Amino acid sequence: MVTYKVNNTFLVIPDKNVINNVRLEPRIMKLLLYMMENRGKVISREEIINTVWEGYPGGDEGMNQAVSYLRKALNDWDRTLIETIPKTGYVFHATVEPILAVENSGQKLADEHSLKSSERPKKNFSYLYYCLLLIVVVLIIFWILGKPSASLAPAAPGNDAGLPTPQQAPKAP
Repeated sequence: MVTYKVNNTFLVIPDKNVINNVRLEPRIMKLLLYMMENRGKVISREEIINTVWEGYPGGDEGMNQAVSYLRKALNDWDRTLIETIPKTGYVFHATVEPILAVENSGQKLADEHSLKSSERPKKNFSYLYYCLLLIVVVLIIFWILGKPSASLAPAAPGNDAGLPTPQQAPKAP
């Protein structure tokens, strides 16, 4: 298995579709590998669509999304690693160092062993946020509905129908 170190920062494991601890879709990994193979060269959009998307009709929009995702995975906020050449294509500006993983006495290199924990994808905690928000809203609703209101106040003791009590009734002549 070959892994790559990109810009001495990112560890790319193509067989597992992983950059550091970020799992990629296979096509996005294929795009990254193609850009790494052609680093420093202008790669046309058509070339990427034909090679990576293999002529798939939705390849143009898929390529835009894949490049955007790669930029996020590589923390390329200033677009220096993946440069866009308007109306033409992209240039991948990064150092790429292949790292060969060698079997040694039935165990892999310490580098690969240390990656076990980082290979797990990041957990998405947005679902937890929404669950907590839902619980808070439900509690607020129960709190509001549980408050006694003036219109629902009970009648005077012993007078369920609102009729005059014997003390209030007029005396007969």
